[in-house]
Amino acid sequence: MDGGKKNSKVQELMVYPERRHDC
Repeated sequence: MDGGKKNSKVQELMVYPERRHDC
């Protein structure tokens, strides 16, 4: 299940590259 959540994070980065700063 963790893998699915990671996929969502990657997609968010693509949609919101600026969100990468959140890391």
